[in-house]
Amino acid sequence: AKSRRQTCSFTTSAPIWRFRMTSSTSVDSTNSTESSYGSQSYRSGQGGSIEEMSQHILFICTGNTCRSPLAEGLARDWLRQHGLESNWTVGSAGVFAVDGSEPSPEVAALLASRGISEVGRSASLTSEMLQEAAVVFAMTAAHAEAAQRLLGDAQGPPIQTLDPAGDVPDPIGHGFGVYADLADRLDAILDQVLKEVTHANNDLG
Repeated sequence: AKSRRQTCSFTTSAPIWRFRMTSSTSVDSTNSTESSYGSQSYRSGQGGSIEEMSQHILFICTGNTCRSPLAEGLARDWLRQHGLESNWTVGSAGVFAVDGSEPSPEVAALLASRGISEVGRSASLTSEMLQEAAVVFAMTAAHAEAAQRLLGDAQGPPIQTLDPAGDVPDPIGHGFGVYADLADRLDAILDQVLKEVTHANNDLG
């Protein structure tokens, strides 16, 4: 399969957002699991070369049942609202995830309340996932470090924390209000992050 190497740089006031995005691999859909997601992600398993598909954004957390699937759903909705769903795809995974777990009931309810129905099942992070992504955002510094160790010397995009203000804490075991506060925080962060990413690729004017 043909591949394409694409590099892009952008900088905001926070140094953490300074990076280069590189994608030069092809996607192997073997052993992917099915879900309700229609776009390419590690849950939907849609294959094809990088040249044939959209750029991919990957969110990572621990178990891929709370923070990262919530960010994934909100990010996909943001891209849809801005008419960019054909230019970008979104996925999520967990550094200690068990494949096939459903998102937490709180996450599913929050996404459903916003009209977001694409709720898939958890996926364990792999080196291939990292290499296939154009942008990788981790919920904590520990997640970023674990992903970097998993990637090793393989070529892939820089891996960085999603929020330059600090780690995004795990809401598991807390009440629905904590999840709702997390969604509000992610909304604000993603609005900035996705504008930066898509502006860098000239998707928005």
